[in-house]
Parts: sequence; structure tokens; C-alpha cells
Amino acid sequence: MTRLILECALAAIVLAAIIATAVQARFLSILRENHPEQWRKLGSPALFKSGSMGNSSAVQQFIKEEKFAGLNDERLSKAAAMLKLANRLYSAVFIIGIALFVWNIYFLPHLKNR
Repeated sequence: MTRLILECALAAIVLAAIIATAVQARFLSILRENHPEQWRKLGSPALFKSGSMGNSSAVQQFIKEEKFAGLNDERLSKAAAMLKLANRLYSAVFIIGIALFVWNIYFLPHLKNR
């Protein structure tokens, strides 16, 4: 049973990461296609390239401060809302997965030995 829980948690983490990555790719694509100047100001962000971590923080700040709203682009606004949701989902699933892992590795064996 313990192994099944850990496998399900891992699968949920991987699935949430795939979803978040796909949603981020969509957001960056819309930004690059419809607002190339803003895309360049953010460092020409891409999912997988050298320096993408620095660009990612700029993009996350851009979304957090809702600067995309000033571009008056409904598709970009919807993509940003989906990206916020996907990031929250991934964070929650990741935290729950780590908590389950820690519980099963460190606490459950001690409870069984009582």
C-alpha cells in the first residue's frame, strides 16, 4: 500500500509538471507572437535554453504583477490566468507528494514498530 501511494504521488507530480510546462509554453508563445517587444524586454524567455531560469523569474514577476493586463490581449490574459492556476496546482501536488514521501519514509516505520 505504501509503495502504491508513493507511485501515485510521483505520477501526480510528473503530470502536474507536464501540465504546467505546456501552459507556460502556450503563454510564452502568445507573448512572443503578439507582443514581441514585451517578450524581448523579458529577456526572450523560452522553456529550455541557457539562462532560462533568470528569464523565468522575470516572467513570473510579469504575471504576478499582472503587467500583461496593460497589453489588452484577452488570449494572453487567459493564458496568464491558466498559468497561475497550473503553477498553484503543481506547487500543491509537489508539496503533498513530498509530505507523503517524508511520512512514508520517516514516520510510518516508527509507527509500525510500536
